[in-house]
Amino acid sequence: MVKSTPAKNLAQAGIMVYDIQLYLDTHPDDIQALDAFAEYKAAYDVAKRDYENTYGPLTASSSSARDYFEWVNGPWPWEGGIV
Repeated sequence: MVKSTPAKNLAQAGIMVYDIQLYLDTHPDDIQALDAFAEYKAAYDVAKRDYENTYGPLTASSSSARDYFEWVNGPWPWEGGIV
């Protein structure tokens, strides 16, 4: 069995949000799809928070530090960091 990780959870939630978003592009009034989008978006937000709490900011815009730009903290992916 494959172990669940913050990166895996983030990827799974992200793909669902993106997939439903594509569907909603052509079916903008589908209430069930809108509900599913909200559900998976909430799951994505939780997964992103868990990932960032474990590994640091996912994107530079996620950096919340005021006295130090934490985005530059390593390791970077090419240094063996989590992608």
